[in-house]
Amino acid sequence: MENILYNNQCHIEIDESAFYVPIGNDTEVGLIRWLQGAEINVHKTMNGRLDHEVARIPFDSKRKRSIVAIKHPELEDTVRVYIKGAPEYLIPNCTSHFNSAGLKDVLAEEHRLEITQ
Repeated sequence: MENILYNNQCHIEIDESAFYVPIGNDTEVGLIRWLQGAEINVHKTMNGRLDHEVARIPFDSKRKRSIVAIKHPELEDTVRVYIKGAPEYLIPNCTSHFNSAGLKDVLAEEHRLEITQ
């Protein structure tokens, strides 16, 4: 959820029916609408996200990813880096993941292949 809200180039507008409408790239708009459908209050986070942004590398068709560093608004002394992009470019760079128990675990090669397939 945080990656969708912080790592995008969309903005929120209010339409004539007083609904919050995401405007921007179709893929990013679709992800934001998905969160809205889950009744996530997206406009509050998106309106204040620039106040927390430390650095940004926008999406690049050569790099196939975008990156943003955010000073977390709720966790003191915490900066999180969010990466969004094509799985075939991101997964090979991953060394760990969070397992089903929510614990950080080594990303084994067989699991990496399973994800990319």
